[in-house]
Amino acid sequence: MGRMMILLGAGLGFLALSGALQADQVDYLTVAVSAEKSGASSTLVEKGQPATAYGADKAVDGNQGTAWCEGKPGPGIGEWVDIAIKPRWAEGLLVAHGVSASRKLYEANNRIREYEIQARTSGGKTLVVKGEFKDQACGALDERKCDTGDAVKDKKCSEEQAKACQPWPDTYGSLPGEYIPLPAEQIGFTASEKNPAPCVTGVKIIIRSVYKGTKYDDTCITEFAPTVNLEGSVNRFRAEQINKIEKEKKIKYKDAKVLVDREEEVLCRAQ
Repeated sequence: MGRMMILLGAGLGFLALSGALQADQVDYLTVAVSAEKSGASSTLVEKGQPATAYGADKAVDGNQGTAWCEGKPGPGIGEWVDIAIKPRWAEGLLVAHGVSASRKLYEANNRIREYEIQARTSGGKTLVVKGEFKDQACGALDERKCDTGDAVKDKKCSEEQAKACQPWPDTYGSLPGEYIPLPAEQIGFTASEKNPAPCVTGVKIIIRSVYKGTKYDDTCITEFAPTVNLEGSVNRFRAEQINKIEKEKKIKYKDAKVLVDREEEVLCRAQ
């Protein structure tokens, strides 16, 4: 059962396993996720590693050092990972595609380029989002092959181009991630006071094309999680409810939050 609590800034950036990050002055908060069931079309099995080393559950375990990797020969076009979760309000999805344990591994393995995301909701409808992730390999933004110090040494790119690469975190504090909004209007969802956003019950991510790795032909996802806007209606409603319960029951914040989490699940299941 994978669990995680993550804060992230909007757009392309670094997904923080603890702490917050701002981008374009908008913050997003990932909700605590429990994987009730996980599956994948295929899973990479490496010699000397447990068969579960790259299993689907690794995409929601909150660990930068693990990842789900598809196991189909070639880049894995059409392969997918699917996670069922307890119903939670969600306004978007945060995806850290690729192997994020280190820049070397990130660039050595394939990263998802074009994707299809299917977010199932408690109302029985599915939100479908198709698009293209940005690549965070060094030099990817200007389409130059400037991924390591060796590239400068071999005169494949300039020192200025190499310095433009986003620094890779040295600790398990953050990893590359990208925010994908979920269009509630697609399923005709109308927000109300007690149901401010669609309730997501599961997420399926399908690989449609890839950024090729420099060494391996495996495509991976390190983490993904549903998100809500920190300044949005979901977070506002939760904050108001927690504050109300704290005062009425004279209990601590963490205990009030547990009660609000339970209420959210009840409201979601009735959506």
